[in-house]
Amino acid sequence: MNQNNVIAALVGAIAGAAASYAIMQNKDKILEKFNELEDVIEEKLASKGLTKEKAQEAYNNLSSNVHASMDKISSLLHAKENVDIEYILAELAELKAKVSKLAS
Repeated sequence: MNQNNVIAALVGAIAGAAASYAIMQNKDKILEKFNELEDVIEEKLASKGLTKEKAQEAYNNLSSNVHASMDKISSLLHAKENVDIEYILAELAELKAKVSKLAS
């Protein structure tokens, strides 16, 4: 190891230790902020008529749709046949519409 690598490793270790120390000193404040954020999110979901369960269900549904679409597109791209670019673009547009619907 040359001197520059040793110095870089020491600086990284010192920075990591300083960050860990700062987090430990402020962990109660950090936890309080996370709890506040969770409350705000729950209030926003409730104002839109969504519960945690409905949001989780929507996320799981979207996730499975995304994975299914990506698997379909991936299999098309890996197939030895001619790839229909228009079909892939249509699949991506449909996926984008599903994501946009969930976001609104």
